[in-house]
Amino acid sequence: QVELAARMARCQVYLEGDRAKLARQRLEGSSGLVATLKAAAQDSASPAGLRNQMLDHWTQSVILLGDAVATDEGTGEAKNFWERTLRNERGIGVDARAAGKIAIAQAAREAGQLREAQFALAEVAATMNAGPDTMARALYTLGEICEELDNTPTSGATYFRRVADRFPASTWATKARKKLGQ
Repeated sequence: QVELAARMARCQVYLEGDRAKLARQRLEGSSGLVATLKAAAQDSASPAGLRNQMLDHWTQSVILLGDAVATDEGTGEAKNFWERTLRNERGIGVDARAAGKIAIAQAAREAGQLREAQFALAEVAATMNAGPDTMARALYTLGEICEELDNTPTSGATYFRRVADRFPASTWATKARKKLGQ
């Protein structure tokens, strides 16, 4: 378990260090980290507590892979990745489901479908019980889209304040405070 967590941390470092291809190589495939963590999360011979930890790690590894795909190949390919993942991986955690919807909204945004993106992000914010980083990301992106829609029906600042207030330690809060001029 410690080794799997270390491998995931390395993939995060690769992604943050502009080495998305390397992160993808470590995450993808039948012997990649995503497949390894999925197998561990679904191993009925393991204690329930360990399976739950592996489910959390699997969820985070899928999010990392989605981010790596977006960085490596763009939001269009990331949208395809997430649509496949959300369709095929029923047991994945809520954070990955929310991250997938955020990525799909980003693709809609880049295609000029701002209202579609806005509705998808609002759905994440209103109906999904995602973790703090995922929720902060959804709200921050929703704020940006509201700005692009001339702050209709809600101002982007409303969402930026929500991110800064609810998730003050997140990287999204730092970005939100910059948007708010703080």
